[in-house]
Amino acid sequence: MEHPPCFLYKSLPYFDIILNLGNRCTYIVIMQRIIVYTLIFFGAYTYQLLIVYQTNLVPGTTGAYYLVQLRSILEKGSLGFPDMPFYFYLLATLHQAVSWFTDMDSNLISIHVVKWVSAILIPMALIPWYFIIRELQPRKIPLQIEVLLACMLTCTYTPLFMLGNFQKNAFAFSFILWLILCTVRYLKTHKPIYLLGIGGFYVIILLSHFGTLNFTLIMTGIAIALHKGKKSCLPLAILGASTFLLLSYFDPVRAKRLLFIITEIFQRPAIFYSGKPYYVLTALTYLILALGLVYYYHTRNVLEPYEKLLIRVCFWTMILITFPFLEAEYVRRLSLMLIIPQVIVLFFIWQFPWSKIKNSLALCLSAYVIMSLAVIYIIKRPTLSEPIYSDLEKVDKIIKDRNNTIIVARHGLEYWVSWSLHVKVANNWGLDSTLLNKYNPVLFIEQKNNIPIIGLDYLADPKPKEGNLKEVYDSEHFKLYEWSY
Repeated sequence: MEHPPCFLYKSLPYFDIILNLGNRCTYIVIMQRIIVYTLIFFGAYTYQLLIVYQTNLVPGTTGAYYLVQLRSILEKGSLGFPDMPFYFYLLATLHQAVSWFTDMDSNLISIHVVKWVSAILIPMALIPWYFIIRELQPRKIPLQIEVLLACMLTCTYTPLFMLGNFQKNAFAFSFILWLILCTVRYLKTHKPIYLLGIGGFYVIILLSHFGTLNFTLIMTGIAIALHKGKKSCLPLAILGASTFLLLSYFDPVRAKRLLFIITEIFQRPAIFYSGKPYYVLTALTYLILALGLVYYYHTRNVLEPYEKLLIRVCFWTMILITFPFLEAEYVRRLSLMLIIPQVIVLFFIWQFPWSKIKNSLALCLSAYVIMSLAVIYIIKRPTLSEPIYSDLEKVDKIIKDRNNTIIVARHGLEYWVSWSLHVKVANNWGLDSTLLNKYNPVLFIEQKNNIPIIGLDYLADPKPKEGNLKEVYDSEHFKLYEWSY
């Protein structure tokens, strides 16, 4: 900012204060937003801690999976089940750090570490989101709307649903936003350091979770195709090949699935095999998409190139992930990340002078946040209640040879069986007669009064298609059968 002529400067002894007033106001606004984001962060973290500490167990269908993987690293130095390793080794590192300061039992430390970390993963997304909002300035939105978008990012159904159950997804959630931040900064400045950031965060996501990798691959592929146009073939080929090679090294089974994913992505169309959450989420997505398209049509000539690219990538991501004929399970898992393009598009929508529409939309989104908090608090429970888990621990007395015993259980129960009984386990997907050649005995565990959800056959107690089952154990909540020919 240029100073006025010398005579005017001398006639105003407090002119320096006036010159710096804008900077001071900016500083106050920044501090105000930092305080607000900090309050949202600790509010979201406290809420999620309340949920995970409603019980002594870990909530979610696969909550015990993280306990089993953590214990395997601590005892053997490797994962018990093939998977992306990054998150589990982070848990193991934190476990070791905590164990230096306490004499608490190792299993108890594992439970606390898993709960502490799982509760903070989604709130951590507020950090990159804050910087993304700052990068998109001078497009400003009211503070109350910025608060609403931050709450949507951390306190609505899909991000909260990852608590306990989808911890690897939640861990990668923040890194997707960091990747988007680096992408925006690179498009604005063309500094190579941000290309390194994009590559680094992409690798972290790849090493964290296969489903989140697919989401990131979709967004990244769309961004390259839109940005490079006809010249996108080579960058897309490099992206696909490097992703496949890295994935093959850490998890060959999932790498093969990625290679032949086209053969399974339309098997069970989401429109026919999904529940009410899918339809609610899809309706919300299409509403945001419709308003976003109207905004884009009217402002496309004044938007910066990087803003155009960001909005269009979000549009296509929302369209592809909610495509009604996509495989239902893929949609269910990929939709957990859909909140990211949703809040980005909502940020831009609020630039448009639609007072009545924006007020109505703000009320609807606020109601969505409140309802999500209530619903998740009610439904977020472990697969087993504590009395049932205590009964499961009693099965230990019939396990005579842990190294040669395997127990086949329904999905969700198998990880609690492995955690409590310290044995090898299999579920419906790993059930075949070769188990009889590898293990002796092969046991099937059946939970009494287990009513699987209609359409989710993998939550039913498994039964072999051949051979005989002999009952060897019966308790209040469980029956065990030995499988033989």
